[in-house]
Amino acid sequence: MTNNDRRSMVLFVALALGLSGVYWLAAHEFGPAFNRDIWGAVRGFIPTIAALITVLAEGGPGVFQRIGVCIGKPSGRPRLYLLAVVGSALVMALALVGASLITVPDWTMGAVQPGRFILFFFLMVVIDGPLGEELGWRGFMLPRLLRRMTPIGASLLVGLVWYLWHLPLYAADGNALSATFLVTYLAQLLALSLIYTWFFLRSGHSVLLAILLHTSSNYFQFLASRLLPAMTQGDTVDHVYLGAVVILGVLAGFAIRTQKAGDRR
Repeated sequence: MTNNDRRSMVLFVALALGLSGVYWLAAHEFGPAFNRDIWGAVRGFIPTIAALITVLAEGGPGVFQRIGVCIGKPSGRPRLYLLAVVGSALVMALALVGASLITVPDWTMGAVQPGRFILFFFLMVVIDGPLGEELGWRGFMLPRLLRRMTPIGASLLVGLVWYLWHLPLYAADGNALSATFLVTYLAQLLALSLIYTWFFLRSGHSVLLAILLHTSSNYFQFLASRLLPAMTQGDTVDHVYLGAVVILGVLAGFAIRTQKAGDRR
């Protein structure tokens, strides 16, 4: 990685984490007057904003290409897009089944609203972070790290910054950042980062696929909480889900560990 690349990476990370901290500070200072509905959606675009500012600071042509506007190569690999959706659903289903074997299950159904549930999938792309985040994490940061780092190293570094970026946002939401949460959430995002990199490399660096995968992962957790509120109320489902994600992350790490430099962009 050249000195210019290092400076750009430092600037990007500083902007992403700094703006996340500014969000927390604003929420803390303004309290109830802070409109979380509006700013909560905007905050998901912080990584993209950080990437855009960074490439503008670098100068030169190809701004949008350098922040990850790349569809990838879906031709001949539609199964990857199907796997992103179906795989996310299966992991959530596995967590529910696994939890039912550990505790007394309560399969009481919540309100079923098919139209709203379908609509919310598409809304989540924008308002829940996948679009704004992935243009930064997998569109800008990961490809640059892959130029000089192994896929595993690049994945773990992206996962760590992804994790640190989330913490001020969760604190702003009033979530308790307990030691258990901090450790388990770090494990989850590092594992997810390895999984996302596997999809990213297999698809020819498709940010579109990363957005779909991120959306699907968030969506099926949301859907389970709405359809099976009693079952997902405790921590058991979350723990089983974490275990499944970590196992898949380890497998993804093994799968990408031999990735050659020539396969990187």
